Amino acid sequence: MGVRKNATVEDVVLYGRRRRRHRLSILNDIEDELDTIRSNPSLEVIDRSLWRRDSGYKLELSTQETWQFLRDKKPLCSWAPGIWFSQATPKFAFMAWLSVRDRMSTMDRVVKWSRGSNDMCVLYHNAQESRNHLFFECDFFSSGMGVHSQRIVAPVFHCSLVRDNNHYI
Repeated sequence: MGVRKNATVEDVVLYGRRRRRHRLSILNDIEDELDTIRSNPSLEVIDRSLWRRDSGYKLELSTQETWQFLRDKKPLCSWAPGIWFSQATPKFAFMAWLSVRDRMSTMDRVVKWSRGSNDMCVLYHNAQESRNHLFFECDFFSSGMGVHSQRIVAPVFHCSLVRDNNHYI
């Protein structure tokens, strides 16, 4: 359009330049609007910033509406409220989320990134380390600390960790 990157609307209207014809219709619409402003300047009106929202343009910025407008909306998982609740410790909620999504850096995944790594369980070296092995099959769960952990973890997450055709149920 022949306008400096940091130019304001005032710069374009008052210290204008000649009108150009563009291939894109939106740029021609902008030129038409600039002509309208030049022909009827309202110098006493103060400029205002308007923010686009669902209900049109408003004077106030809503970060929540901006976030909802920008993000990809996906259906809420049935297990999400059990992990992402207001009193949750972020570090532990994140680890639980990684666990449910099977994204933990267990040795079965590390071997794919780093050839030559040992994929055996780091606790007892008796099986391949995976999320299901660590939480449900490892001998650690039959030891003292594991018994308490299994009572807490198994009833809550076991149903969510079972896959049916690569989908969590």
